[in-house]
Amino acid sequence: MRPKAHIFYGTIAAIVLYFLGISPVELFLFWISSWLLIDTDHFIYTSISKKTVNPLKIIMGTFRESKIRTGLSKKKSEIYKYPIFAFHNIETLILIFILALFYNIAYFALAGFLFHLSLDYIQLILRGRHFLSKTSIIYVVLRNKNKKRLVF
Repeated sequence: MRPKAHIFYGTIAAIVLYFLGISPVELFLFWISSWLLIDTDHFIYTSISKKTVNPLKIIMGTFRESKIRTGLSKKKSEIYKYPIFAFHNIETLILIFILALFYNIAYFALAGFLFHLSLDYIQLILRGRHFLSKTSIIYVVLRNKNKKRLVF
């Protein structure tokens, strides 16, 4: 899902939470977690893949890879490695949950991450794709063995 869509849906969800009496700080943490914080892993992945720290090259590379992957048939996409996204997985959610046990405000970051992942899962399912690529780093690492790297 494009960042614009995550920003839009995250904003709508934050407005709903506002009317439920959530504080501005908690709303902001939810909102920023629902699109910006969780998606920094896309930029880290592209920066490492492209060996660049140039923000424009990273953004263009991220969109280029997304367009290429989206255009692949389901069968063709199975021959390529899934990208490893550090924040789009259960392991990160568990760490944020543990943090929230000590700092209640982290529950709003957890809610933002869960909201974002829910939107990603819905989109992947509607496209007929596996959502497991955004479920576990362990799954992705094991699944990527003997797969080709997608050049973008």
